[in-house]
Amino acid sequence: MGRITFFDAIKRYIKGMQPINITVNNVELSPNQILKGKCAIVTGAGSGIGFAIAKVFVNAGATVVGLGRNLTKLEDAQKRIKSDQFIPLACDVSNVEKIPEVINFVCGRCGKIDILVNCAGVKNGNDERFFEFTSQDFDDVVNVNLKGTFFWCQQIASYMIKNKIKGHILNVISIKGFIGEGSPYSVSKWGCTGLTKGLGRKLAPYGIVVNGLAPGGTKTPMAHLKDDNMLHLATPSMRLADPLEMANIALFLSSDLGNNIIGDVVISDGGQSLQYGNNRI
Repeated sequence: MGRITFFDAIKRYIKGMQPINITVNNVELSPNQILKGKCAIVTGAGSGIGFAIAKVFVNAGATVVGLGRNLTKLEDAQKRIKSDQFIPLACDVSNVEKIPEVINFVCGRCGKIDILVNCAGVKNGNDERFFEFTSQDFDDVVNVNLKGTFFWCQQIASYMIKNKIKGHILNVISIKGFIGEGSPYSVSKWGCTGLTKGLGRKLAPYGIVVNGLAPGGTKTPMAHLKDDNMLHLATPSMRLADPLEMANIALFLSSDLGNNIIGDVVISDGGQSLQYGNNRI
């Protein structure tokens, strides 16, 4: 949770002794052709933000190969998307030696690769666990979030350059890629922020647009919510984001609509990063 004073938190709960009603006015786009004829790889597509991105991309005309460790979750995602333009493929993104095999598979199914979205991510605690983290805890997170992202960018960019494809790469990061914290998760996301900015500069001359998206608190399985309550006191908006809100931004950044945004990381956190101070609840 973000940092606000305990007093401010209490005020938010009891102000006027009125219930706090949280509403999210999602914009669900009608079927469109923004990504017509495009093929996208979306990692972490079985749930959460990755699933929402895959669904929005298919709705925009793309064929999406959704990657994840759990094939059952991916097959369930395919049923929920209700389209054969979503192709599930079980893959551990941290096993970077398998990337060429995936590229060959996708090219065999789709003919080419236009878009890569690195959305797979894991987390095993915040900085309250700083003195408890083991080297294995560190490796478990960094291997997926940073090592995986680095080598997927490397291999897909090499493929795009070789085949003269003017594509898009989007790294789903986190506001923890901007807010310092003593956790492997935050370290991995800071690394992804630097990687995104560096690759934006390096790959732009080839016509490859690289950007990032940094969500704040979002209603996903990673949030470990006990109910459907969207209340989130760490943000001025006082709510969690819906994954669809992230997916709509991802669509913009991964399409020709966002071609003039290069090496940037769009923060979408409801103002959460504005509230980090010296006090935490």
